[in-house]
Amino acid sequence: MSSPPTSFSRIRRLGIGLNVMAAVSCVFALCVMVNYLANRHYQRWQLAPQERGDLAPQTIQVLKSLTNDIEVVVFFDADEDLFEPVTELLRRYQQVTPHIRLSHVDFQRNPAEANRIKTKYSLLFPEVKNDVLFRNVVLFESQGRVRVCYERQLSDYDLSGLVSGKSREVKRSAFLGEMLFTSAIVSVSDPAIRHAYFLTGHREYSPEVKDNQAGYAQLASVLRQNNIEVSTLSLRGTTQVPTNCQLLVVAGAQDRFLAEELERIDSYLQQGGRMLALLHPLAATGLETVLARWGVEVGKDLLFDRANTLNGFDLITSNFFNHAITRPLFQAELHIANPPRSIASSSSGRQNVDTPKVEPLVATGEQGVAVTDIRNAVAYPTPQDRRGSIPFIVAVERGGLQGVSADRGATRLVVAGEAQFLANQIIYSKANLDFAVQTANWLLDRPQFMGGIQPRPVKEYRVVMSRQQVLALRWFLLAVLPGGVLLTGSLVWLRRRL
Repeated sequence: MSSPPTSFSRIRRLGIGLNVMAAVSCVFALCVMVNYLANRHYQRWQLAPQERGDLAPQTIQVLKSLTNDIEVVVFFDADEDLFEPVTELLRRYQQVTPHIRLSHVDFQRNPAEANRIKTKYSLLFPEVKNDVLFRNVVLFESQGRVRVCYERQLSDYDLSGLVSGKSREVKRSAFLGEMLFTSAIVSVSDPAIRHAYFLTGHREYSPEVKDNQAGYAQLASVLRQNNIEVSTLSLRGTTQVPTNCQLLVVAGAQDRFLAEELERIDSYLQQGGRMLALLHPLAATGLETVLARWGVEVGKDLLFDRANTLNGFDLITSNFFNHAITRPLFQAELHIANPPRSIASSSSGRQNVDTPKVEPLVATGEQGVAVTDIRNAVAYPTPQDRRGSIPFIVAVERGGLQGVSADRGATRLVVAGEAQFLANQIIYSKANLDFAVQTANWLLDRPQFMGGIQPRPVKEYRVVMSRQQVLALRWFLLAVLPGGVLLTGSLVWLRRRL
């Protein structure tokens, strides 16, 4: 009796082996081809909305306006927490424009390349000279102009727990990468430096003072980040507004201007000047007469809105009008520190090309009240006081030339009935900072830089588990899962042996 044939002959086993090897080789080749094509010709599809990943309109405008290449070097330790957010954000920039050339240098793993980068940028940017400064930075360079963003600048922190003594932990509350990176790109891609002058001599907020309540140092820093040089200016004596002044800032003046100072301000505006006038709510300085010539009526009142306040005196408002400054701030809010003065249009009758065009920007809510009885800084509402939505920030433009250079063209003004909302501390509240940037860019006629860039909040997700649950999870991961795989493999092997 002949023995039954074996189920797998040597030739059949060899054929099966060759077939498996060929299949694996084909799959490997297919993966290589797909990855090659994806690297050369790729497109991403976003299957779910991710608002946190969307770039701000201002960033997109800046990137689309680029004509020169921007070299971006991420000089970062890849193990740092901020490395992934930084590189992911910059990859999004690359998706918008081909002019972003991105590279990464890990100074821990590639010291030779790190030394080359240090040598190159130490020459172009002398402030970066040593290892302490040259660790975890992002460098932007175009045509010899260099801007450096340091790791410490990329985050905002929540110190409330540390200050209150409830915790010794300092948490990262916001990622500021987009604000800094877009600003850096503007700085290195736009060679034109604008000049802003802050008036002094009337107890104004100073761009050199870092005190939270009395200083404008943070606003000055934001302007410098947007390629605007900041200086101070006194119009006393025979001093005129400098010819290179593209933006004149009056920040909360409390003392009266001299007649000759007002004449010089008006003359500057008549020649196509640009001015940001932030008025003190309780001070009459004489600037009101100049503003009246430009169609702006400054109210002798204080605005309150009990439905939109935190402490009864400040004002939280999202009542924006349709204007280039406020359009990107849709659904955002401004935080006004003190009751502002009403600001409205005083022009009436027939309009012509020489008539200033006054447009409201921001107003109170529908329950706003313009209190006119103010005694010793205390307001006493009366039934006769105006009620409703009352504007307190306006934009003014005179001249039919649209898009002219800010050097001297159509006159532009923004007048606000309160000044402290752009002071050092409160400028970071709500959308105040975005409003400041939007206003500066509109006054300087830079529409390509207008939009809103908000800090990206850092959200924490915590899984709360008891000690027994943690122990059970650990044994599940260390024993049950590997053991289950081992048991399954053993059963398959045993069945084949039998």
